Amino acid sequence: MFTSEPEAIAAIKDGRIRPGDVLVLMGRGPMGAGMEEIYQITAALKYLEFGKHVAVLTDARFSGVSTGACIGHISTEALAGGPLGKLQDGDLIEILIDRNRLEGSVNLVGANGALFGAEEGARVLASRPTPRCPRTRVCGPRSRKSAAAPEAARSSTTRRSCARWMPARRRWLADQAALRT
Repeated sequence: MFTSEPEAIAAIKDGRIRPGDVLVLMGRGPMGAGMEEIYQITAALKYLEFGKHVAVLTDARFSGVSTGACIGHISTEALAGGPLGKLQDGDLIEILIDRNRLEGSVNLVGANGALFGAEEGARVLASRPTPRCPRTRVCGPRSRKSAAAPEAARSSTTRRSCARWMPARRRWLADQAALRT
């Protein structure tokens, strides 16, 4: 479980990531980091002998040159109460992908040494608390970033910093209003 790309890269370099692990990067969606691209993680895994045996789950987006088991744009995003943010180190995650039908699922199937089915995993995740925003320490309507999240979720273009993004958003709204008149 990582909340930033540099943390995950450090774990890869330090050898804390092993074959069969699922690397989870949470809080990087629109409410967290503004839907950043996380190419560096997949690039670092590419150079490991076992890199193709490590899956990456995130609510961020991937570069077009990322390779391997990369599952991104997971929603509901972690900071909005999604299941990705409720995962904990040591949880057992099952990834099922039907390449013919282009369907898949990611399920929690074990925690604290106990194994269970996907339905019980959903109940376990629902009982866990929602994580807090790492930068603002507040999520929801009072968060600086939450104001940008609804538009960012609908847009393919997002910004990394809400403080820089919001003035640009206001200018864009003013420009749109001027065009309509």
